[in-house]
Amino acid sequence: KLDLRFNNFTTLPPGLFDPLTQVERIRLNGNPWFCDCRLYWLLLWLRDNVQAHLLSPSQTLCAKPSNLTDITLLDAVDKHMVCRNATVLEHTTQAHFRLFTSAVLSCRVDGSPAPSITWTTPHRHRFNWTAEYGASVGNSSLNGPVAKGDCPKFVLLKNGDLFVREVQRGDSGHYRCTASNVLGHHTVAIQLTLDYDFLVNVKIVSVLVGCATAFGFLLITLVVMAVSAILRRFGLECPCCMGGDSPRARQLYRMLESLEQYRCQQLERLRENYACQVQRIKDNCTQQMERIRESYSGQTERLRDFCDYGTTQITNIRDNYYSQVQRVRDYGVGQIDRLRENYVFQRNRIRKFSAHHLYKLRENYKLQQQHLNKILENLNLESCRSVCARTDSIIFDAADLGLVPPHLDMLPPPPAILPLFVDEDTESQVSAYYTPDTLSQVSPDEVVLQPNFPILDCFPDFAAELPVADMPEVMCAMSAEQPGPSHMPPLSVTVHMDSQMEAAASEVPLLHNASHETAV
Repeated sequence: KLDLRFNNFTTLPPGLFDPLTQVERIRLNGNPWFCDCRLYWLLLWLRDNVQAHLLSPSQTLCAKPSNLTDITLLDAVDKHMVCRNATVLEHTTQAHFRLFTSAVLSCRVDGSPAPSITWTTPHRHRFNWTAEYGASVGNSSLNGPVAKGDCPKFVLLKNGDLFVREVQRGDSGHYRCTASNVLGHHTVAIQLTLDYDFLVNVKIVSVLVGCATAFGFLLITLVVMAVSAILRRFGLECPCCMGGDSPRARQLYRMLESLEQYRCQQLERLRENYACQVQRIKDNCTQQMERIRESYSGQTERLRDFCDYGTTQITNIRDNYYSQVQRVRDYGVGQIDRLRENYVFQRNRIRKFSAHHLYKLRENYKLQQQHLNKILENLNLESCRSVCARTDSIIFDAADLGLVPPHLDMLPPPPAILPLFVDEDTESQVSAYYTPDTLSQVSPDEVVLQPNFPILDCFPDFAAELPVADMPEVMCAMSAEQPGPSHMPPLSVTVHMDSQMEAAASEVPLLHNASHETAV
């Protein structure tokens, strides 16, 4: 809150409330306000600062001028007066003056309220003029240089113009005229220049005077020479030339001649010395330039060699890099080739090993089958049937269990071994990296998955439970049914390992005489 009541204020300077950014309430009543355009800024400030409010505006009245008495301050400023910004209407455009002449710089302004004029010289001197006080303010603020006596150099006239007394070279430059009032200001620049056209006339007069003087001296010389010639012609001597042939005069002439010769010799010597010094300086300069040129050439050559060396080093580094990359690539290719060859070699070994063991297993199986057939041929089956009929032993029907061995001619053909060495495969198997998706004919697992393999026919449950890796060489021997009576006596079944083949053969006669036994 700002309270300015009853302070006998008539006006307020512009921008008084600008620092008061937090003020919200203002009281201005009780003061004899002079309502003119100098208070117009207050109306603009209240419009811009919406948070500020003028309290008791109906009691804030104008005291002057008389036509606005008892009218509120805001209404008088807003509705009863017209305020215009200060503007320079006319000013001196061409300030061209001769030396030591007086100059007048004019500046016509307009605005409401009446603006003041401020003149600024090139030397930063200021002169103020106001319409209310005329030129007195300008004269009182004079601080410029002073010319003759007490006469000021710059004078403000009553209409606001600037008078410059006896313009000199230091007075030239830019003069600024600034018109300002409470609403704003306007500045124009006036350049004062000197007129040098009169110097042309001075030059012409000087040339004429010089020519006249030279012509006068020429006439005087001609007259003197003519008088001297006339006197010599008539044998008369000039009074001023008498005594010229005396010994003293001749001695003076000789001294003058000797001095002239000495002067000429000294001048000649100085000339020669100067020429020698100039030549020496020239030679020295030439040598220095030659040395600089040679040094520059050497530096350029070394720089070129350094560039060539850098280029060579870069080329070597690039070649080394390419060679290293090639070596790494070749090493990788070699390792891949070795890995491929090792893989193919190991796979071929596994195939050969599997085929060899499968072949041995089949040959062993055939041999055991032959032995079993021979043993079955030597058995007395008729006696076995008669003995088994009188016993209470369990009838072991081989047909019910599916243990009837197939005949040797019904055995499956041996697995093909040639595909391991002869390439008869399709295009997908041509590659050395081909590995079949299913079990091959040479795989050890083929023994379990072979549909006509006798071991699986004899012991299907055993074949299903038997691991592929641990599958032994098994021989299944069954007695075949001989032609005869329809009653099937108990059969003798022997399952054993290859190492027990002879023991099985020795057990067969015992089974023939047994009455209640079934040997396995």
